[in-house]
Amino acid sequence: MKLNIIAIIIGLICLIVGLALGYGLGASRVEEEKVAPEERSENITALLNIEKSSLLDDITAQFRGEVVEIEENSLLIKEGADSLRGEIGDFAPSVAKIRLTEDGKKELVDQEFKFQDVKIGDKVIVNCILREGHWQIIGVTIEEISPH
Repeated sequence: MKLNIIAIIIGLICLIVGLALGYGLGASRVEEEKVAPEERSENITALLNIEKSSLLDDITAQFRGEVVEIEENSLLIKEGADSLRGEIGDFAPSVAKIRLTEDGKKELVDQEFKFQDVKIGDKVIVNCILREGHWQIIGVTIEEISPH
């Protein structure tokens, strides 16, 4: 009788441990699969493949949107439902302006611009570098439609 009770207790312990391990593995798999692989862009897949590499120092990215807020040390752009706040780091970002002509060509406006020349409502391309979890702006290109 004692042997049966010990066998039942050991069986229940194994069952509980097995369920706990199975649940833990299932929960971690759900986290990895929040974004289905077929929905990921090739760029996201490449980033995920290198994210733990010792070679990775910084990530540089380019964002396009409309300026909706400007603060002394940051810029908020929005495109549809997506938005991004970029911060100004230790150095002022480079600023340029391109003019989109009626025939679809781009012309560089030959003039010096400063961050203060960026205005709310401007369509911009923002070049950022990801440092310590924050997007730091390194360059802004203002897109202007030719008035001709």
